[in-house]
Amino acid sequence: LLDTALKVFITSLDADEAMIADTLQRIGKLEILTWNHKKAKEHLTKALEMQTNLFSDIDLGALQSKLELARLAMLEGRLDAAIDDFYWVQENQHSILGPNHPEIADTLLYLGQSYALKGMPDKAMSCFEESFSMREQFLGRDHPVQAETIYQMAQIHMLREKLPKALQLCNSVLKIRQENLGELHTDVAATLCSLAKCQIAMGKLKEATPSLVEALKVAQGTFGESHPLVGDIHVQRGMLDLKRCNFKGSKVAFEKALKVYRVAKLDTKHPNFVEVTGLLQRVERDKKMCV
Repeated sequence: LLDTALKVFITSLDADEAMIADTLQRIGKLEILTWNHKKAKEHLTKALEMQTNLFSDIDLGALQSKLELARLAMLEGRLDAAIDDFYWVQENQHSILGPNHPEIADTLLYLGQSYALKGMPDKAMSCFEESFSMREQFLGRDHPVQAETIYQMAQIHMLREKLPKALQLCNSVLKIRQENLGELHTDVAATLCSLAKCQIAMGKLKEATPSLVEALKVAQGTFGESHPLVGDIHVQRGMLDLKRCNFKGSKVAFEKALKVYRVAKLDTKHPNFVEVTGLLQRVERDKKMCV
């Protein structure tokens, strides 16, 4: 539909360039979701150029395009560039929107994700807590938008090995998302994957199995075989088999994940790519130690 709208605007004799830029931005956001990063970058860069020429680089539309480009950099592993851009966007949002606006909360969430990917959990958690508090006055605690922040907090607790707290938060996020988005939403699949990761770390292997089966079903049904979320689920399937000393199964799962990440064109320095490469090496080491 957005592609059709864009063609209509472009071919119109009195085409509204602001609407064309807005449509380009929306298409870019969808392309990030479906992991078509090359086209996303092309459309978002064009949107930003048009918005800057029409208004300025601190126009709210231009800031949103800049934010999405920074998010793209984060997803591709260009974390230092992403963090610099997130701070630039936040500073300008603050001057235009004031100190407590939902769009600033979005920027803080992405900034926290970038710090988490850099292995800086304290800075990440600080951003997540500020984002959650900022939104709470508008949305309360159990809104689906808040669920994403709670989800990211759960990842930090897992990183800190505070597994009971992480499990509690994952279950809270799952409940919010299932009630508001339905059982077949990709956010539900991502939550099930994280829930399984926590269950595996806690030794709850029987509970983790159905979580992974359902997560993979939803993710593959929506994205196909080549989205990084599918790769993440294969990683947890491999971890489950590794815990059971099923080395053949774990190796197959990790290799599937690596194939997905390659097809999705993740940089070899991306944390997910680095993790699964290390896990493949770990299989052989654990094989010698597991009795």
